[in-house]
Amino acid sequence: MRCALAPLVVVLALVLAGCGGSSNDNSAKSFSGEQAAVAKTVENLQSAASDRDGAKICSELITAALRDRISAQSCPATVRTAIKDTDDVDLIVTKVAVTGTTATATVRQKLGNNKSRVVQLPLVKSSGSWRIAQLP
Repeated sequence: MRCALAPLVVVLALVLAGCGGSSNDNSAKSFSGEQAAVAKTVENLQSAASDRDGAKICSELITAALRDRISAQSCPATVRTAIKDTDDVDLIVTKVAVTGTTATATVRQKLGNNKSRVVQLPLVKSSGSWRIAQLP
């Protein structure tokens, strides 16, 4: 299981690794209803990563299945270790598509040297909250 864990932790660190300060932009304000709730989940991921809050990421922001794939017994510690050396995170939600209890957030991640990359984050609604279901 440890071998399968390493790639997930690396992907998590890469998704959350930004260069430079985190943005004060509130991309959730660009949306309404369920789309805003999805965007807010991504913003909460950005905030929790900046705070190095592995417990919040594992308990509130990702699905149980993703948490178990990262580390069923020690997800918070594993996530905290993966993101401890990353720079501040800057994620901007540019598009949200919601279909029932699933959604996809298109997220632009600011990188260094005025560059960015776009990733798709799938989310599912579970117990009334949107949670990230898979890492790109």
